[in-house]
Amino acid sequence: MAVRDKVKEEKQVEMKLAETPENLEIQEDSHSAVEVDENGNFEVKDTRSTRDAVKQAAKYVNKDKPKPERFLWVKMWISYFLSMTMKDRGKIPDNIGGRLLITNNAYITKNYMSTIVQIIELGTNTPVTMMGVLNEQLREKGNKAVLDLTCKNEIYKFDPKNSGISSRKRMWENTLNSDIATRNMKERSARCLYTLEVAHQRVLKNTRMFITIRAKDINTLNGAEKIIYENLSNMDCTYLPSYSTVKDTLEYISIIGGRHNDVKSISPVMTSNVILSQLVANTGSYNDRKGYYVGMNLVNGSHYYIDFASITGARNIYVVAPSGVGKTVLALNIAQSAYEHDSACCFMDIKGNEYSNFIHATNGYIVSLRATSTEYINSWVMHAEDTTPELAEAYFKSRISFSKQQIIILSGIRDREQLLELEELLDEFHDSLYVSLGAIPSNMNSWVYTKNLNPYEVYRRLESYLTPQKRAQYNLPKSMMGTLRMYMSESGTKSYIFKQEFEYGKILASDTLSFDFGILANTSISDIDEDLFRLKFLYMSQLNGEFTTRKYAEGRRTLKILEESQVVSPEITKMYVQEYTLRRSQNQDTILLGNSVQALTDNVIAKPLIENTRGLFIGELTLDARNEVIEQFGLQHLQDLIMIPGSHPRYKNCFLFINKMQSKELYPIIQVQIEKGEDGKPRKYKVNTPVAEVSTMAGN
Repeated sequence: MAVRDKVKEEKQVEMKLAETPENLEIQEDSHSAVEVDENGNFEVKDTRSTRDAVKQAAKYVNKDKPKPERFLWVKMWISYFLSMTMKDRGKIPDNIGGRLLITNNAYITKNYMSTIVQIIELGTNTPVTMMGVLNEQLREKGNKAVLDLTCKNEIYKFDPKNSGISSRKRMWENTLNSDIATRNMKERSARCLYTLEVAHQRVLKNTRMFITIRAKDINTLNGAEKIIYENLSNMDCTYLPSYSTVKDTLEYISIIGGRHNDVKSISPVMTSNVILSQLVANTGSYNDRKGYYVGMNLVNGSHYYIDFASITGARNIYVVAPSGVGKTVLALNIAQSAYEHDSACCFMDIKGNEYSNFIHATNGYIVSLRATSTEYINSWVMHAEDTTPELAEAYFKSRISFSKQQIIILSGIRDREQLLELEELLDEFHDSLYVSLGAIPSNMNSWVYTKNLNPYEVYRRLESYLTPQKRAQYNLPKSMMGTLRMYMSESGTKSYIFKQEFEYGKILASDTLSFDFGILANTSISDIDEDLFRLKFLYMSQLNGEFTTRKYAEGRRTLKILEESQVVSPEITKMYVQEYTLRRSQNQDTILLGNSVQALTDNVIAKPLIENTRGLFIGELTLDARNEVIEQFGLQHLQDLIMIPGSHPRYKNCFLFINKMQSKELYPIIQVQIEKGEDGKPRKYKVNTPVAEVSTMAGN
């Protein structure tokens, strides 16, 4: 055979080999055949059918191709089906650190185990705030999983002249008019026609929608998936869990992720801005739906609320930030909302008059405790109407104890042994005083004889009581009476502090109360009279306790705002510890405002404040102060979030809120701002500029 003819025949055979056996147009009864020798040469013979020859040639071509192992093939499919029913890992690895573990059907970080579900189609039963409804279903069934919604949008370019759309429109119209079409088919057709009508009027979006389910452990995650899938089915939604494509899906839905390699394979949902806004949960699902207003949550652009009434644990909040970043405004936001919820508000205003406008606007009472104030508590007079016969003796002794505290403070004595001597002397003196008046602790009718007592009269009687023999009996400094004379004698230079009694009735009946120390009103901190401050602070402690007790008896809550200060005596810290540890049982919600947590860590007395803090607002701090907060409260896992306040103009006057009072994993960034009323104007009592000190009486 000529070489040319042989080559021609070989090419014909190669063309036949390139075709599949199903497409070969060869008759079964053909007698031509091809044989292949050891060198791969072809030879046409008539001994076998052409189909057999093709099979033999194909077998030769694939002789070196490895055969699939049946075991691996079976193992692959078994693994795939198992991954659809169970998770690859049962818990978060202890050594995961900052890494990401991606399995067949989940991805794991140090905080959560997460699965991704794609929403392919929204049903006609999809409720408004679908994510809020799903979240409520989880909480109602006791599941603590967290849900995230991710939407990847692209503009849907509608072309009314598109032939494909025209044919689909006719098909949908025919389905609606068909007698044999099912109800579900007609509903889908009606929705498609409505969507087509909307597309003529406004811009629509192709949205690829994913729900991420996060949980701390495998049981919670599996339970959450079951609840979510059941509810999506009830909503007539079509969904697809992410199996074997977790890595690609995660890269696609991440904020910094790129485009998907095969985005066309991900079915989009037709949406609009209105639909997208209705899908997300309402603001209440990210925090409380009701309660005290705090500020704007920059994470989701919603108002942030805390429902203290639903919290059974300690409701102690510490706000740590330097001056000028909004601590006072934050406190006023919460206070004004508490007042609207019929809660009483009490401010321990160490600095001055930062809350005066709020008190005046709410017709409250300002207890002036400045160095120049003239009001005092006259505990030497016994009031029968303030107690009952059963409690008369206890009341009598408690008043005497308070009277002794006033004298001890003003004596200026600090030595422990001398203080014990003075207390013993005052016990004897008060017993003698009331016996001489005929006032008996157990006989309330005899208390009328105490009505003329006041600090001036008490000092006069004490001076007469201290005979030379009594002075020799006790080891007390000779300067003690001279120091007391300055305050308690009518001719003393500071005797003005006992000019009139506090209006107890008005103080306890008020809804808002402020204790104004006015430290910033002094020209210099060094000018503070420490003994006088301690006396004023004693008054505040007494009035504060009775105010909170009265509101609790009335069935009302009390919001207490405390201001940290390092320029005064440690008595204030001791009182704050009492507020933190004891007032919870009286329905008190306590907020402590401080400049730096270092002030608490350096003070042994203040350690219970850190231990009992259950809510933490962290503002813009220096690096050292931030590290101290992280160390003291164990917030190493939130270090990046703690750096946000003040890091950008957008985060000016912001606080990171860490809520340990409630079982929530969200950490909102709260920006303090004045809340507006229904008329769009700031509420009248939200004037935050400190007012000038006035000369009117406190409470007016």
